[in-house]
Amino acid sequence: MFLAMLCFVSASLIARTLGRTGNAVLSRVLRMLLAAYSVQFVINGIAAARVSLS
Repeated sequence: MFLAMLCFVSASLIARTLGRTGNAVLSRVLRMLLAAYSVQFVINGIAAARVSLS
């Protein structure tokens, strides 16, 4: 929780430091990471359903 609070408190400083381009790049990287986790979550769910049906 402390780490999350620290990130929220320092978010404006980080955003100013990265600038417009840095924020755009970071946003795209995090979107790709979220998409990868989402796909993996779906694959794990399908695999678990397949195992339980067999």
